Amino acid sequence: MKKLYYLFIVCLLAYISMSMPAQAQKTTKQLPELLLRMDDIGMNHAVNMAMQQIAEAGIPFSTSVMFACPWYQEAVAILKKYPAVSVGVQILPLGTGFGSASRTEFSR
Repeated sequence: MKKLYYLFIVCLLAYISMSMPAQAQKTTKQLPELLLRMDDIGMNHAVNMAMQQIAEAGIPFSTSVMFACPWYQEAVAILKKYPAVSVGVQILPLGTGFGSASRTEFSR
């Protein structure tokens, strides 16, 4: 009987915790149902252009900039036009392929 009581309490708490965020979402600003994550912007021009097209379309997304890559300045310039985008910094260790040595040299 005690096990059944604990099972009931756990199920009740799970139900309450699952229903509360939905109730809070109805009373406050609506959150996006889908949030895209775009990594490695700044890596090349094509990646930056894809990110710009998604931002222009108004699709919510977050991203990270690879500052060790040759196109990071273009990525930063694009991101300045869209301040609502959540941006992080991707830190790359030296010698990961965007500096003096390529990835193939380190995989040997």
